[in-house]
Amino acid sequence: MNVLVLQFREYIQENSLKDIQDSCKHFQQYIRDVNSGRSSKFDSADLQTLDILQTMFLSVLRKKISWAEVFQDIERGDEVKETILACFKQEEGTLRSLVLSVPGVHYQNLDWRLDILLASRCVLKQVRPLVNLRLDLKDEMKNTSFTLHTDLTSIQNINRKLENALQERGSAGTRKLIRKTGGKISA
Repeated sequence: MNVLVLQFREYIQENSLKDIQDSCKHFQQYIRDVNSGRSSKFDSADLQTLDILQTMFLSVLRKKISWAEVFQDIERGDEVKETILACFKQEEGTLRSLVLSVPGVHYQNLDWRLDILLASRCVLKQVRPLVNLRLDLKDEMKNTSFTLHTDLTSIQNINRKLENALQERGSAGTRKLIRKTGGKISA
């Protein structure tokens, strides 16, 4: 089980409905402050709770975890679940815009070259293809390049694994999982 989910469940079990509602109000204020660039003034206990809420909400937003998994085996009333879901839904747009506006590494360019070694002094009839890939990534501060030199067998192995993953995506088990989650999993 995910440590984050365990922390969140512990938070839900240990706090009353009123405390959870207050935490949701603080979270909404905190998100507004972050979005507008103001600094928030909360004590360390509130910041720890806000961190748990923020991390859980972002995990759900990025589809790393579903609400069904989060609320599984929680024996609190529906009011607690409704309060948390309402808080998430109210701030979902702001969270989404914050996630999209976070600076990070972005793809810039991919160059590739195929080299073929036809022979050498020791072996007169040798055909050995080599692939060189250069991936350029762009960050706000700098540009970074990664270079990969590999042979044909490694490329074929990667290709096989990717093809297997694509075939598994269309399998009966995956379709069943998509049906059960109501199409919330992107195939």
